[in-house]
Amino acid sequence: MSVPYVWRGIERASDVNTQAEVYGGFGFAGGYVSSGLWANLELSHQHASELSDLGADAPGLGELDWWAHYSRPFGKLQTTLGLIHYGHRATAVGGGRSRRDNTAELYAIAQIRLHQFYPELAIFYDVDEVVGLYVEASVEAALIANPYPWPKAAALVGVQTAFNWGQEPSAQHPQQQSYFARSGLTHTDLWIAALVRPFRLEGHLTLNRDARTRIVAIAPDRVRPVRFWVELSATALMRSRGRP
Repeated sequence: MSVPYVWRGIERASDVNTQAEVYGGFGFAGGYVSSGLWANLELSHQHASELSDLGADAPGLGELDWWAHYSRPFGKLQTTLGLIHYGHRATAVGGGRSRRDNTAELYAIAQIRLHQFYPELAIFYDVDEVVGLYVEASVEAALIANPYPWPKAAALVGVQTAFNWGQEPSAQHPQQQSYFARSGLTHTDLWIAALVRPFRLEGHLTLNRDARTRIVAIAPDRVRPVRFWVELSATALMRSRGRP
């Protein structure tokens, strides 16, 4: 659950939103193949000036994505290669995103798992509607961690900086969709999190650099260089072991 729904520094729905994900996988060739569905549900009625993926004054399912990837560790380095399809559920554009905005990306992620310190680099390339590259470089560190197996608890801090190359309006291809206003740095996100499994509570402070990431309402004068938002999540895992 998040207030608001922020995607890559861009505010997509202003009020209370809830996200749900279900996935499954299996071991393969020294790694792990997995696939899943992710959804964002807008829970509250948006005011006329507020942002909404549905573009209407009514709650509902705004986005349903599916993804598949292959992950494999190499010592302390965790690598992932995958594909994601973004499915927007609105039937017409009215301030939100319609099904004509559906698109797909290839992505690669590399994370180094050090002692209570996790640098990560993620690269996304849109291959459908918004041709271009988006890159996130982040690091998360545990300030305090419970040394015992249960309960899994920690206090975490992190920072992420994101860049865009090609996902802005194109003079050569004016029909191409875009996410950002220009190439370069899009935003920097700072967060602090409290983890007590299965729950995680995060507070985010986003420094918005791109003009698109600064928008906080439909009204053209409602821009904000700094945004604060919160997110609460819970995770449940079910494992099944085959017969020997």
